[in-house]
Parts: sequence; C-alpha cells; structure tokens
Amino acid sequence: PMYKEDSMHENDAVIGRTYGLVLRIYDTTAAFPDEEKVLTGAQLREASVNAATQINDAMTTDDPFERQETLRQAGLDCITIEILLRLAKDMNLLKDNAYAELNDLLQTIRDAIDLERRTVRSRSSNPAEA
Repeated sequence: PMYKEDSMHENDAVIGRTYGLVLRIYDTTAAFPDEEKVLTGAQLREASVNAATQINDAMTTDDPFERQETLRQAGLDCITIEILLRLAKDMNLLKDNAYAELNDLLQTIRDAIDLERRTVRSRSSNPAEA
C-alpha cells in the first residue's frame, strides 16, 4: 500500500528510537545490583526487546490488521516497561534523571504507536485514501 512507502522514513525513526530505548535499558540495567539484574533488569530488557520486535514487525508489514495487532502488543509492552521503570525508581535502582530520560523516550515511542494505530484505523475505514 502507498501509505507504507510514504511513511517509511517515519517508520525508520520509530524503529530507531525503540532500538535506542533497548540500548539505554541494557546500559542502565547493567549497573543494577546483581540480584536486581536478574529480576527487574531482566524483565525490563525482555519487555524492551519485545516492544522493539513488535514495532519492527508492525512497521514492515503490508497487512493493516496485522499492523494494528502488533502495534497493540507493542503498546502493552510499553506499559510493562513503564511500570518496571517506576518500580526501579521506587527501589532506588534508577536515579531521577535516568528515570526521566528513559520515561521521556518511552513516551515518545508510545505517542508514535498511538498515532500509527489511529492512522491505520483511519485508512482501514477509508480504503480509497490508501
């Protein structure tokens, strides 16, 4: 579909931001105490990789229904990341500035997911525009 090609540069930016979040989470959780590296840290790393995988899949498919579902899954992974970041902050595993940086990046990604989901819904309900 035309919309996939038209938004390819935007897709690359979203995929890049998500991969950047994965890298930041890996860097950040490496500094966690050993016990938390395998508990909270592992959950954060897994959720971030899952979100990145889902977003990559969504941004590279031609099927609007598959795109919508994978974006929904990525959104759920982002909620998991948000909760785990808040937990890590409350457990004093993250300093306020690291938490703010990760949370801001996560919110940017969530906003992009929400925008893309609305776009897919709009184009699915108005196929003549696609």
